[in-house]
Amino acid sequence: MDAFLREFRGTSDVEALWLQEVYAFTQKNLLPVAEHAGSDAGRLLASGLVRLVKALLGEGAVLPISYRLVSLSHLLSLQRSPCCSHLTWSTSRYKSWASEGEEQLAANHKALPRAKLILIGRLTDRGSEDQVHDGSLFVRDASGALHCEVTSSTGSEGGLEVRG
Repeated sequence: MDAFLREFRGTSDVEALWLQEVYAFTQKNLLPVAEHAGSDAGRLLASGLVRLVKALLGEGAVLPISYRLVSLSHLLSLQRSPCCSHLTWSTSRYKSWASEGEEQLAANHKALPRAKLILIGRLTDRGSEDQVHDGSLFVRDASGALHCEVTSSTGSEGGLEVRG
C-alpha cells in the first residue's frame, strides 16, 4: 500500500484515508477477478481506479471522498430495483432528473434519495465461471455478478445501467 500512497503525495489526511479504502477495496473485491494478475496488480488496479474516477470528474477535480466504494453483494442487499449511476452529475442535475422521473410515478411516490456510492467491477460476458456465453453482460467482483446493459458507449455520461 505504501507504493500506492506515494503516487498521490500531497493529499490531505482525509484523502489518504479514502485512498487506503480504495486500495483495500481493490485487494478484496477486484484483484480476485482480475485476469493475469502479476505481483503488482493490486497497486496498478487501485491506481487505475483513482485515475479513472478523477478523469470522469474532470480536470482539476478533487478526490470524491464523500463517495464510498460498494461491492456487488452489498449493493444487492440494499437495492432491489433498477438503478443507474451518474458520477459526474451535480446535485442540482440529479434533482432535476429525479423530479422528471417522479412526474411519471403514481401519486404519493418519490424517487429514492441520491446515494454517493461507486460500484466498480470487471465487465464480462459471464455471470459465473461455468455460464455459457449468450451475449449478456455482467459486472463482476469477488462477491458476485450483476447483469447490466450498456446505455451509451460515448461521451462523458456514457455508462452502464445496472439491473438486479
